[in-house]
Amino acid sequence: MDDKVRYDAACKRLLSEKIILAWIMKSCLEEYRDYDVKEIARRYIEGEPQVGTVPVGSDESAGGMEFTEAHCGGQSGGRGKGDKIPL
Repeated sequence: MDDKVRYDAACKRLLSEKIILAWIMKSCLEEYRDYDVKEIARRYIEGEPQVGTVPVGSDESAGGMEFTEAHCGGQSGGRGKGDKIPL
């Protein structure tokens, strides 16, 4: 296996951890800055992360999930506190 493939696999394993996603959310999304990362991981990340298994292209299926404004706190571009991130 070449280095790029191993590096990609390692990144996918890392990003599939809820606590890592919670740190990213806390650091990058203003709505979650006041929350503890354990609380973010427990309360706001649903299901198990599916890194590398669900297509992300706009013309491909997302495993039957439909993303609407309801997933974004009722408005385009932002999430309200308490909204969960669909995985």
